[in-house]
Amino acid sequence: MVRATLYLCRIELLKTFRNQYFIWPSLFWPLLFYFIYTDVVAVPNRYGGVRWAAFFLMSMASFSILAQSLSGLSLRFAQEKESGWARRLWITPLPRGGHLLSKIFAQMVLNAFILLFIFLAGAVVNGVRLPVEAWIGCFVWLWSGGLTFMALGLFIGMAANAQLSNALTNVLYLGLALAGGLWTPLPYLPKALQAIGVWLPSFRYGDGAWRLLSGEAPSAMDIGLLVVYFLIFVVLSIYSLARKKEG
Repeated sequence: MVRATLYLCRIELLKTFRNQYFIWPSLFWPLLFYFIYTDVVAVPNRYGGVRWAAFFLMSMASFSILAQSLSGLSLRFAQEKESGWARRLWITPLPRGGHLLSKIFAQMVLNAFILLFIFLAGAVVNGVRLPVEAWIGCFVWLWSGGLTFMALGLFIGMAANAQLSNALTNVLYLGLALAGGLWTPLPYLPKALQAIGVWLPSFRYGDGAWRLLSGEAPSAMDIGLLVVYFLIFVVLSIYSLARKKEG
């Protein structure tokens, strides 16, 4: 069973990296926004006690992982469900969670690649220089925190068809990024959005990285809310998967 699951993880990883549609948009758009808001638009040199180029780099890295974990994972799962591939896997002797594990494994590898690419672009093009521990801390936080949005993406992929899944995730990641302060810092948003934004997983996700830039640790609220959202999405995903298998 373990060998079969590992083999499925390998297949899923190859499929993910061969499908350029899921990779390059997650790199192109965040980097485009990053360079516009650091090199084209007039912005302050510093924000929150750190260089704006470093602060916004973490914002766009957060946005990229959020978008890829939501849209890429949900759409791939929904497409496999519609094609019948997922059902074929469910009736094999594979462990009950083997299919989901392969999806999560491939997405985690892809997210690591995206983070390294965006960090490198910020360092090379905009000269972002951080202590080694800050780079590592931000990478680990953003890489592991992406699990929350993967859980949401899996739930949407299980509950909706490919067309609806694509529409839902596009609205969700754009809304979460805007209201969560990933494009514009939360204090500059309307008061109503600020009141909502502090409770969103997108803000808590970005806030942990911003705090690490300043030499602080992510707050208890950052960690706690991301874990709560993760658990909620996991429970919804398990419930949806059980219903699909029964049907």
